[in-house]
Amino acid sequence: MCTLRLQVFLLLCAAVAIVCPLKCTNKPPHIIYILVDDMGWNDVSFHGSNQIPTPNIDSLAYHGIILNRHYTQPLCTPSRSSLMTGRYPVNVGIHYALAASDRTGLPLSEKILPQYLKDIGYATHLVGKWHLGFYKKEFTPMERGFDTHFGYWSGAVSYYDHINEDLTLIPPNRYPFSGHDLRRNYSSAWDVVGQYATDVFTDEAVHLIDNHPSHKPLFLYLAHLAVHAGNQGKLLEAPQDEINRFSYISDPNRKSYAAMVSKLDKSIGLVIDALDRKDMLKDSIVVFLSDNGAPNIGIYNNWGSNYPWRGQKATLWEGAVRAPALIWSPLINYPSRVSYELMHITDWLPTLMSATGCDVQLKNIDGADQWHTISFGYPSVRNGLVVDVDKENDMYALLVNNFKYIKGPLFKWSKPEEGTFLNFDIIRSSEAPEYKMEDLVQSSTWQALQKYSKNPYLQYRIEELRQGASVTCNHDFDRTFNCTTEPCLFNIQTDPCEQNNLAAVFPSVVQQFEELINLHKKTGVPNVSLYKDPASNPKYFNGTWDIWMQ
Repeated sequence: MCTLRLQVFLLLCAAVAIVCPLKCTNKPPHIIYILVDDMGWNDVSFHGSNQIPTPNIDSLAYHGIILNRHYTQPLCTPSRSSLMTGRYPVNVGIHYALAASDRTGLPLSEKILPQYLKDIGYATHLVGKWHLGFYKKEFTPMERGFDTHFGYWSGAVSYYDHINEDLTLIPPNRYPFSGHDLRRNYSSAWDVVGQYATDVFTDEAVHLIDNHPSHKPLFLYLAHLAVHAGNQGKLLEAPQDEINRFSYISDPNRKSYAAMVSKLDKSIGLVIDALDRKDMLKDSIVVFLSDNGAPNIGIYNNWGSNYPWRGQKATLWEGAVRAPALIWSPLINYPSRVSYELMHITDWLPTLMSATGCDVQLKNIDGADQWHTISFGYPSVRNGLVVDVDKENDMYALLVNNFKYIKGPLFKWSKPEEGTFLNFDIIRSSEAPEYKMEDLVQSSTWQALQKYSKNPYLQYRIEELRQGASVTCNHDFDRTFNCTTEPCLFNIQTDPCEQNNLAAVFPSVVQQFEELINLHKKTGVPNVSLYKDPASNPKYFNGTWDIWMQ
C-alpha cells in the first residue's frame, strides 16, 4: 500500500511538478539578494574611501566575504538577465538596457532564478526594479516566478514622483514618452507618490519580512533604485537633512549623491534589523551587489566614483564591470576575509541553488557553482569569463587567467573620454572625515551580526580588511587607448587599471582570444530586437507605463 501511494505521489509530481518540492538535505536558507543600481567601486567605505561612510554595508562586508574580483555586465538589463538566467548576454541576446517603449523582453524560453526557487518551496518577492520587459503580461515579474512585486517595470524612475521618462523620441511625437511607473503587482501605487523611493522600497521589504512565516524559505530580491540617477532636471534627489550631513564635500552633485548612498546604507540596516527581530538571520544568506559601475558622463551621470578603475558604466573597461560585491551568512565556514577569486554575476544562480542543499538540475547555463569557494575559501572554479561578445555591434571583451582582451567600440554610443579615469578630481579635492570605527561597531547591523560571528576579535581586523579590499594604481592620466581598430590586451593581475596595452607583446595570446570569440559568435544567439513602439505611450493608459499588447 505504501509503495502504491508513493507511485501515485510521484505520478502526481510528474503531472504538476510545480507543486512538488524537489529533494533537499535540510531546510533551505532564506535568501536576501540586494541589488543596487549604478554604484561605483569607491562609493562604499569598506573599499578604503572615507568620503561616504557606509557602516551597515561595511558591517556585512567585514562579517562576510568581500568579493573583490566579482564581475557584472556593463549595463543594467544585461546584468539582471545574467543574474536571473545564469547565462551570458551572447547566449540570451540582451546586450543593452531596455527602454520602457521597447517591444521586447527577456526571452520566455529562459527559466529564471525565482522559478527554480519556487520549485523547492520558496516564497518569492521582488521589491524595486525589474527592467526585463513588460510589453506583454507574460514578461512581467509575477508571470516569471515572483509571488509579489512592488516596484517598477522600467529602468529608472525619479525618487519622489516615480515618473519614468523614456528618452527615445518616437516620430511623429515631439517629446519623449513619460509616465508613472510604480505598482503593487499590477495596480499603480498612487498612494506613495511624493515619498522617497529608497524609503518606500525599504518599508515594503521590512513589511514582507515581518509578515513572513519563518518556517518557509524566503527569497527577497530587493532591487533598489538607488543610486541610479532620476530624470532630467532632477538627476540626484535625497532629503535635505541627509544632504546637509555632507557639508565637507565641496561639489554639490557629489554631496547629493553621498546623501543617496547614505539613505541606501540606512535601508540595509533596517532590513537586517527586521531579519534579526524575526530571528531569521541564523539561517539567511545576504548578498549585496551593484549591477554595474557608476556613469560619470552622459544623460544619467550620478557623480559616483569608480576609482581606481578606468572607464564608466556602459563601457568594456573595469569601471563598468567591477563594482561593490559581498556576501554574508552564518552558513559560511570561513568568513571575514577578502576574496580575490574570480566570480561573475552568472554564477549566482548555480551558487545559490547549491547553497539551498536541494537537488536541482540546471541546464545550459554559463554560471559556475561557487558555493565552496565562498564557504570554504577554495580556489575559484573559473579561469575566465565573457564581459561581452556582441557580433552585431562588433564589440568584444573577455578574461582568461590574468589577461583581458578588448576590441571594438567601448559601446556603440560611447565617447573617447569614457575610457579615461573619470571623476577622480571630485574624490581627491574633497575633505573627508576619519573612518570612525565606533560608528561601525555601534551600528545596528554590526550588533546583529556579532551574534553569529566566528571571530570575537573582528573589530581589531577592520583596518586589515579595508586595506585588503583597497586597490591602488600609479595612474597615468594622459594614457588613453583606441581598441576599435586594433585589439587591446591587459594583464589584469599586474595592471588592474588597464594602463599597459600588451597586444603587440603577446600576439599568440591575442590569437587565442580571437579564436574563443569566433567560437562564441558561432554558438551565440541573435540580439533581441529593440523596437520602440508608439503604442506604449503612457497617454493611452491614464499617464502610466502599462502592458500594451495582449
